[in-house]
Amino acid sequence: MKSSIQIRNEVKDLDERIAKASTEFAAAEGDAKDALRDQINDYKGQQRALNDMLDDVLAEEDKVRRGGGVPLAAPAAEPKDKAPKSVLDCLMGTRDEFNGLKFHDTMTFNVKDAYTDFKLPGTQQLDYTLPRQTSDALPNFGFLDSLPTGTTQADVLTYFMKDDDLYKNAAAVWTPGKVKPSSAMGWKQTSAYIETIAHLMPVLEPQLRDYGQLQSLIGTELLFGLRMVLADKVLTGNDDNGIQGVLKNSSIQTYTAKSGDTIADSIYRMGTDVFIGSGYQPTHVAMHPYVAESLALEKDKQGRYMNVMVNGKLWALNVVEDLHLATTTSGDSPKTTYGILTYWNQAATVFTKETDSITVGLVGDQFAYNEATIRAEGRHGLKVTYPKAFAYLADSGITR
Repeated sequence: MKSSIQIRNEVKDLDERIAKASTEFAAAEGDAKDALRDQINDYKGQQRALNDMLDDVLAEEDKVRRGGGVPLAAPAAEPKDKAPKSVLDCLMGTRDEFNGLKFHDTMTFNVKDAYTDFKLPGTQQLDYTLPRQTSDALPNFGFLDSLPTGTTQADVLTYFMKDDDLYKNAAAVWTPGKVKPSSAMGWKQTSAYIETIAHLMPVLEPQLRDYGQLQSLIGTELLFGLRMVLADKVLTGNDDNGIQGVLKNSSIQTYTAKSGDTIADSIYRMGTDVFIGSGYQPTHVAMHPYVAESLALEKDKQGRYMNVMVNGKLWALNVVEDLHLATTTSGDSPKTTYGILTYWNQAATVFTKETDSITVGLVGDQFAYNEATIRAEGRHGLKVTYPKAFAYLADSGITR
């Protein structure tokens, strides 16, 4: 309830507004005069309501005084901070408000607020901007996190991919009376498939009511596991009916290091290949952490660090580290090579059909043992529109 002081201040403010509007009313004409008249009447109506309220407030304040108290102005209510502090707050709410997970309930993370709410019973839709991390304490996922994201309702993404072999620029000077030359578009139709990534984890029923255990289980293990597999798939996936990773795309550019070149030399040359091959300036270079370590520790002949990477950039390219840029050969003497990928990060897009979700249920005879199962899954795909905007060096020459 407002205090008498607050009400009187509001009445005084309305007096000033009425006086100002009355002055303007005297000088106005036509429709402007009618509008000001309505405004003045509205102000006077607000004053009457406040004066009626004032009588009741004064009576209440008099009771307080008679009881030995001192009436005070009503304190302004402090806004409650409802912004989630982490993805687990978004999923389960705050610890004080958490009431446990129930069987068959599904909680879903949605990409960039773009999703379809199917209004399923027992389903809670929560906005969560991807591809940031599922847990604040976890590292980012390198190449995956550098790509744009989108949503789709299709199981198969059919689109046009840039194909320079099909492009023909026939533009030329035209002479009247002759047929004008015709150019050919350099695009070919292709498809990308949506793939389901999922895993299960058994839990005891008491864990479904334990906020701390669920925070670790869901944020650090279940959702992290999905993200790690997706990060691998967008680079090395080779499923004809699933995600075909960038490195398995036969149309990207491959690069072999030149004799005597440093790693930094190779990255610059790969950037040139991207620009010439696609027409787009490269923006990022992804590399295995061992390659990044080698660049960071590079020294001159006097043993001084060369600091070839400055503020996370090399040759103005954003450097991202990715564990999946490693290839191990099979056989009696396996060898592991560590790769580098230079690229324009808008050349491919990660699409999501069903966002990462958490569902609780029963498997087999778990009911008899007070157990349950938590399932995490999502459906994603990768569209590579400009394959020539990627240049890949499979063997950087770094050994460990």
